[in-house]
Amino acid sequence: MHAREKESRDSVRRVLEPVVNMLSRAGARPDDLIDAVKLYCLRHLQVEVTRERGSPASTARVALMIGMSRSEVERLLGREDELAPIRGPDKYSMSRVLSGWYEDPRFTDFMGDPCDLPLKGKNGEPDMEELVARYGGAPLPYVIEQLVRSGSIYSLDTEGKEDHWRVSRREFIAKEQSIESLRTIAYSSRFFHLTMENNTNPAESDKWFQRVAYSEDGIPLSAVPLVRKFIVDACAKVLVDIDRMFIKHPEVQKAPQSEPRVTIGVGMYLFKDIWPGATGQASLR
Repeated sequence: MHAREKESRDSVRRVLEPVVNMLSRAGARPDDLIDAVKLYCLRHLQVEVTRERGSPASTARVALMIGMSRSEVERLLGREDELAPIRGPDKYSMSRVLSGWYEDPRFTDFMGDPCDLPLKGKNGEPDMEELVARYGGAPLPYVIEQLVRSGSIYSLDTEGKEDHWRVSRREFIAKEQSIESLRTIAYSSRFFHLTMENNTNPAESDKWFQRVAYSEDGIPLSAVPLVRKFIVDACAKVLVDIDRMFIKHPEVQKAPQSEPRVTIGVGMYLFKDIWPGATGQASLR
């Protein structure tokens, strides 16, 4: 793999990994996430082609350009409305997995109790892969994650049985994030990505404010509380000043309510990351 191609793939992974983690914890299903990414790639291509040609792009043309069959493109476009909400975990499928674990003799011991199951068994022994394939109807990692989050199963790694799972209860009770939490994720992520989209677009001459301050050499763990408090205090002061401007500045307040408006602001957040191969001094970019 060429260095440029590898860096491109690594960059895509770094962008998608935290987004997928957030949405998965919120209950988004893998098939919906995959279809949503494909759909928005289609929509982006449609907009670009329409802008260049001056007329809407046909389904057949978009399918040819993106390398999908026409039927797949039509299927995705037909799912657009149902992809909007996060459906949450398929409770029926999760309950089926747990019921199979308790009821199917293949997955119980001689006393009729559920066996501890390895992720992938040896010599034909029952395992999680077989259980989920028989009863789950969803990818194995997704099923395990949802069952762990609900408290229905837990890992036996701490007991020295690596990649083994034990069922703790038969009922599946989904633990989903609140609407308020999802709304915060949606707006914060959208605002950040809108800025990045604008600033990396070669056709956009009006670049928005974007700065990042971080230490490429890292901060010793003993100094993290001090650095964290300094960052929080400094950012809080700036945000208070900005908020006062929104509320009190005459140029902002005197405009009539009928005038068209736009949401504008600044987002500040503390981040911690491990960046392999990072070198250098503190950076402001």
